[in-house]
Amino acid sequence: MDAMTWTVVVTPIGGLGLRIEDDAVSGVSFGADAGAMGSGATAGVLADAVRELEEYFAGERTGFTVPARPARGSPFERAV
Repeated sequence: MDAMTWTVVVTPIGGLGLRIEDDAVSGVSFGADAGAMGSGATAGVLADAVRELEEYFAGERTGFTVPARPARGSPFERAV
């Protein structure tokens, strides 16, 4: 299993915590501390996810291409 990486993306709706595991987004949390540093360099899938979120909030993107595999939640929550 790859190491987990994470960062906080500052958005118009507040900080979004973004967690990556096994080369896919495994979690997004609302209300994350915008001052949090993250777990290391923003590269690979994490960098792609941050870029896509920034493009989305800038009105330049309507869909996402980064793979997502939620690690937690009910079957309904994971499907959403």
